[in-house]
Formats: sequence, structure tokens, C-alpha cells
Amino acid sequence: MKEEGVFWLGGKPGKRNANEKPVAGALEPAIATACRDAGAEPEDFVAALGAGGSWLVHFERSSGRERIVWNGRDGKLILQAAIRSGGWRDVADCAVATADENGFVAGVRQLLAQRPTGA
Repeated sequence: MKEEGVFWLGGKPGKRNANEKPVAGALEPAIATACRDAGAEPEDFVAALGAGGSWLVHFERSSGRERIVWNGRDGKLILQAAIRSGGWRDVADCAVATADENGFVAGVRQLLAQRPTGA
């Protein structure tokens, strides 16, 4: 059998402390507060391991289930609405001035200030 290279998400096993939170995980309290302040109750926050620092937060608003996604590679926040038949559609996006807590909170507030949209 031919050997194949393996790509390990977050680095090779054993190279990372198992209890170590992703860097983006430290943003959860500030992002959750920004969502609540805008009337969106966060359900979960998912942070990816790795250098990109991607994360997403799901929540409900009067219009239904939505989420905000930060794609560290693309460098923008995206507001998405759940589609009844499955999947997500982009509703709006915004650039982030700085990829830190202040920049993300400002971006979340900007996106959630928009009128909720139905799926």
C-alpha cells in the first residue's frame, strides 16, 4: 500500500495541549454579549483550531434561525439565514477594521442592526 501524506486540522496530534482553547474561543463572551444586546440570543459558538481563527455563532431572531460567520481566510463577517429546505443563504457581510475583539464586536453590531430577514 502506498503511503499518503496526512493533513491534521490544528496540527499533528500531541503537538497541542488537549485543553487548549482555540484562539478564537476567547472571543465568545464578547460576541455573545454583542448578540444579546442586539436581541439575538446566541445558541452556540464554534471556533476552529488553526491560524485562520475562523468562528461562527448561531442565534434566533424574530425572523428565524441565523448565524454570523467569520472566515479568517476571507477576512469578513457574513450574516446568513437558514433556508427551510436546508443550508444557509448570505444576507449581508461587512469588513472588519481589526481582527480582534473590538473589531468583531463592531462588525456583529453592524450586521445585527440590519432589519431581520426571513428565510
